Amino acid sequence: MIVAESLVKTYEGAKAPVLKGVSFQVERGEVYTLLGPSGCGKTTSLRAVAGLESADSGRILLDGRVVFSSKERINVPPDKRNIGMVFQSYAIWPHMSVSKNVAYPLQGRGLSNDEIRKRVSRALEVVGLLELAERPSPNLSGGQQQRVALARAIVAETSVLLLDEPLSNLDAKLREQMRRDLAALQRQLGHSTIYVTHDQEEALALSHRVALMRDGEIVEEGKPMAMYQHPQHPFTAAFLGAANFAPCVIVGQARPGDMIEADTPFGRFSGVARLGEDREAKLFFRPHMARLEDFDAPPRVNRGVAEIAEYSFLGEVLEIMARKGDSAIRIRTAPGPRAAAGARIAFGVDPEHSAIFLPRA
Repeated sequence: MIVAESLVKTYEGAKAPVLKGVSFQVERGEVYTLLGPSGCGKTTSLRAVAGLESADSGRILLDGRVVFSSKERINVPPDKRNIGMVFQSYAIWPHMSVSKNVAYPLQGRGLSNDEIRKRVSRALEVVGLLELAERPSPNLSGGQQQRVALARAIVAETSVLLLDEPLSNLDAKLREQMRRDLAALQRQLGHSTIYVTHDQEEALALSHRVALMRDGEIVEEGKPMAMYQHPQHPFTAAFLGAANFAPCVIVGQARPGDMIEADTPFGRFSGVARLGEDREAKLFFRPHMARLEDFDAPPRVNRGVAEIAEYSFLGEVLEIMARKGDSAIRIRTAPGPRAAAGARIAFGVDPEHSAIFLPRA
């Protein structure tokens, strides 16, 4: 288990803290992803857990052991925290073979040569590189280097694994394969894992829980599907995938959590009220949650009308940009016959797939 409590960190000369009281807990066998844009504090949080950064205040526990506490003046060095870590750059030693790279973290631990060989073989077998044990490291592909870094992180058989954007240097096809491999590896080993990424697709695919960060704080935390389908915060709605936001005017009283109605340029819609952060209310729904409907059907709540502005063919889906006055939304549907630009269309969105973000108080 990993516990971080109220981590604060300010770099010298900075105008604001890079961490503003960050707290989270990672259970045994869980992949917990710190997700967010560059500069949000996710890597600093990871490095604080690893001991590569010292927070100004707060507390960190690994498997119940306090490894950092500003109050108790405890700061255990990185090599004494019993963790495995994979860096973004992999940090593979070019003058060493695969097996020697993997064995490196075991040096100085008092293990016999036979025990080191057994552990290295087990780690390489887990990542599928046992047959390349004696290959020189420079003769590896990018994906193989990433696997060596993983093997080196797990060879010490720790319970904590820290991954700092480990797939960012791979091409798109290899990233997809390695996502599946990482998920399988995690299920097999059961580490408490912190995974850092700016890629929402990686976060959704790999995580048991996601913490979305912005400006040194966790904006929202939860299970990936719930955060994607029912975001509690407008930043989550925008960051985790394609999103529509339409200006609207609330009808009647509105309290967070209630199903309410609002008038938009496209028509009247109902959705769950959520706390917003802008001066005006906004209707939110994802483009694939909208469906095209018969334009001549009678008006009703959660049915909008608009004019086609343009199309974008995205392979598996066709994206329609539709406008009404100065407002625009996107609708994603299966590729098929296209109406001409300027044609009027009707679309529907179910209330449970909509949210109405209230104006900032």
